[in-house]
Parts: sequence; C-alpha cells; structure tokens
Amino acid sequence: MNTEKRLRSGIRILQTKVFSLPFLVGPLLLLFFVPAAVQASGELFQAIQNGSQAQVETILSGGADVNARDDNGLTPLMVAAFLGRADIVRVLLQRGADVNARDQQGEGALIKASAAGRAEIVRMLLEKGADVNAEEQLGIDCLMVAAFNGAAPVVKDLLSGGADPNRGDKDGETALIKAAARGHAEVMRLLLAKGAKVDAKQRNGITSLMVASFYGHTEAVDVLLQVKPDVNAPDNNGETALIKASARGFESIGSRLLQNGAAVDVRQRNGITALMVAAFGGYTGALKTLLDAGASVDAEDSDGETALMKASAAGSNQAVELLLQKGADVNRVQKDGVNALMLAAFYGHPQAAKMLLDHGAQARSTAKNGFTPLTLAAGRGHLAVVEILRQRDAE
Repeated sequence: MNTEKRLRSGIRILQTKVFSLPFLVGPLLLLFFVPAAVQASGELFQAIQNGSQAQVETILSGGADVNARDDNGLTPLMVAAFLGRADIVRVLLQRGADVNARDQQGEGALIKASAAGRAEIVRMLLEKGADVNAEEQLGIDCLMVAAFNGAAPVVKDLLSGGADPNRGDKDGETALIKAAARGHAEVMRLLLAKGAKVDAKQRNGITSLMVASFYGHTEAVDVLLQVKPDVNAPDNNGETALIKASARGFESIGSRLLQNGAAVDVRQRNGITALMVAAFGGYTGALKTLLDAGASVDAEDSDGETALMKASAAGSNQAVELLLQKGADVNRVQKDGVNALMLAAFYGHPQAAKMLLDHGAQARSTAKNGFTPLTLAAGRGHLAVVEILRQRDAE
C-alpha cells in the first residue's frame, strides 16, 4: 500500500493505493477541518472564527483589509466559507472580498466550501463569479471534493454552475470515480445525468465500476450498470471489476456483473482469474457464484498454479472442500512440480491436507527440487500435518 498524505489548510487529502493481488484504486479524498490551519492572526480572522458578524463589520469599517492573508495564504473569505459562516461570507463579499483568491495550496473559498458541504455558501460564491472549475495543486476541483464527500446538494449546484463532470485530477480520477469509491449513489446519478463518462479511466486504468465493485458498494454498482458500462474493461494490470469484487468476496456484486456480461474466466496479466482470488481469500459464496457461472476449476496462472493450490496454501478449508466437490484436479502440479498437498503441508494446514488426501492426493509426490509433502511439513515443524501424512503412508 502506497500512501501519500498532505496536510492542507482546512483540508487533508489522503491519496491511497490499495488494491490486492495487486491492484489499486487510485487517489481518494478524506477531508476534514484542521483547527490549527485557520488559527489566523488578527482580529478579523478571530472574529470570523467566533462567528460574530457584527464584530466583522466593525473591524472592516475600521479599515481592516478584507483580503488580508495569514501565513498559509488564507483569506477571511476562505475561513468563513469553510466554517459555514454564511452571514459573514455575505458581508465579506459585499465589502469586495476576492472570490477567486487562492491559498498556498491553490485552494480558493469555493473548494473549501464544497469540501465542507456548505451548499448555501457555494451558491453565494458562484453568484459572485467564483471559478467553478478552479483546481488546487493536485488537479482536484470543487466538484471532485463534493462528490467524494457525498454532498449531493453541492454537487447539484456546481453542475448547474457549469462544473465539468469529466475532468480528472493529476491521476486522471474523475468526480464519478471518487463518488463510486465512497458509494455515493445519489451523487453518481447527478453526475451521470450531466454527462459523466461511465467508462472514464484513471492513469492506472481503474474505472468507477471497478472501484465500486472492490469496495462492495452494491447500490453504486447498480447505478453504473444501468448506463451499460464496459463490464470487462481491464485496468493496467489486466484486472476487471469481477476480479476485484471476487478478491473481496462480494458474491452479490459478482453475480450482478456476471448477469451483465462479465467474462468469468478473464485473466490478469499474470494469469490469475476471479476464481483464484476468491479461492485464496476463502470466499466460498463468491466461489460458488463463479463456478455456477462456468468458471474453469482447473485454470492455471502463469506459474501453473490453480484455485485449489491457492486455497490449500491459504488454508481456506471450505474453499478447498468446494473445489474438490466441483472436480478440481487434486494432483495437478505447478511448473516446479509443487501440488496442492505440498502447499498445505508447507504452510501447516492439517485439515486441508486431510481433505486433499481423502480425494486422492499422492502422499509421496515429489517436487522438482526433491521435496515431498512430508519433508516440507517436517522442515517447517508442522507436526499435525506430519502425523497425518505418516498415518496415510502407513495405510
């Protein structure tokens, strides 16, 4: 997991790369107020934080600069907009506050209000000419932060004000992808109705459907499927939405994807299928959904490893049992001659080893390096597996 954190004035943006086997979802936005960031010097800033409209008017009438800045480049309007002081924002605008001023991070009052979900203030700023498509240093704009936070009223106002729903940040992530990552179905409907491209991709090839599938947002997946996305679109690693959903065990989403044309045996670049990732995770519900849809039980990845081998290595006993019931080849070997029993022995999974033996696994099988299930288990100190193998050998 690669995580880049930037502490911002009033906003923290957390960029996260998180997908498994491996894959990534792209930058997400986690926004919240940092009090220290707006502890601006001067009476005007203090009055805004106190929420005193009368005091603000008095200070401004006394000659205070309405566009004064603190050490972080914050202006009174930015602070008032983020804090939701609508009455003070109105006063500042009447006194000539610069609606498009930006702080050191490139953020203006509109992006701060959008991040905080201040719909009334967003409308006020737009009416005064705030740039609806202005972006900060990472290429993130007002619509993106509002979409990620699920602020549907703000999203609606921004779109009405001319926000571009298909703009991407520096990683290519659009407002729709950000909303999908959080499962904000209402926001997604608003964006799609205004022409957001359902198959838009980040630089890493991730789409909104992949993100919603990976995080298990069923309603968000349903919203996307209604507009007919490419369900088999791969990311840069060759992973599809089905593989991502299966890696998390979301059989309901997997079923929806399959019903809408997802290819059940599609492979990543390394040959891994949805069945394999579900088997490794021990997600029997997802496994059954895939097998019922015709997934190849003995499909091999680029190393010759099957779903049964992955389940055996992980000690996913229920997955091992289900795959064996579905006819998985118990003695199939990888390129190096390793089989499922050897993997169960090496990783110390006695129940998996017993099930494999009960279904015909060869206790005396030998890998290309000369190791057997018994020597692998003994070398790792897995005495329970050793005992099972010795008993079976004696029989």
